[in-house]
Amino acid sequence: MDDQLIDELRMLRTRAYGPEPDIQHDPSALARLQDLERLARGPEVEQLPPKPPLPVQTEPVVDVEPLVSAEPSPDEVAVLGVDAFAEWPGAFSNYYVAQDGSEERSDVPEGGRAFQTFHGLALFSMPSGPFSYGTGQTCLMVVASTNIDSESSSLEGPFFNGCTAGDFAATIEIVVTEDYQGLPDELLQVFPKGTGLQFVLEGDEVVVLSDQD
Repeated sequence: MDDQLIDELRMLRTRAYGPEPDIQHDPSALARLQDLERLARGPEVEQLPPKPPLPVQTEPVVDVEPLVSAEPSPDEVAVLGVDAFAEWPGAFSNYYVAQDGSEERSDVPEGGRAFQTFHGLALFSMPSGPFSYGTGQTCLMVVASTNIDSESSSLEGPFFNGCTAGDFAATIEIVVTEDYQGLPDELLQVFPKGTGLQFVLEGDEVVVLSDQD
C-alpha cells in the first residue's frame, strides 16, 4: 500500500474504532474501510476496487451498534464525605514551634481532611506532608481504622498512599486479599478475594470504585 492509501486507512480506522465512532452512518466509508482492510491483510490482492460514489440518502439512516464496544468501566460503590469528628493518626499530625520556642503538635494537619470510613478503612488527605514526593501535591492515605492511635507517631497495619500528579487526582488502588496482613475483616467479608478497589480524591469527597459487579 502506498502512503496515500495508508493515510486513508488510518483515517477510516479512527472513524470506526476511535473514541467517537461515526462510520456506521456512512455506508460508503464503511465499504471503503473493508476494502482497505482486505488490501492491508492480503498480499495476494494486487488492485484495489475503485472508490464507490457517495450514495444519495433518501431515507433516514438507522443507528447500528458501534463496531467496537467500549471496555467495561469500574462500578462506583461509594462516595465518602468529610468526617469532621474523625480521629487522626498521630503520625499524620503537624508539628509547629510555639512562641516560647517549644514544639507543639496539632491533632489535625493544616489543610487536612478526614473522610467517612469504608468497611474498616479510614481515609485522610492533606496537602504535601511527609508522604508527598513533590511540592504542591495533595496526598490521600488509607489505613485500618482499628489501628489509629492519635498519641503514636508510628503507623501499625496496612497503609496505602497516593498523591496528585499534575492534573491527575490522588488515587490509590488495592487488591482485596487475605495474604496482606491487616486488611479489616469487614472489608474481606464484603468483597471477594481478588477484587480491585480504587479510591479517587475528588474535592471534598473520595469516590470508591470496584472492578467487580
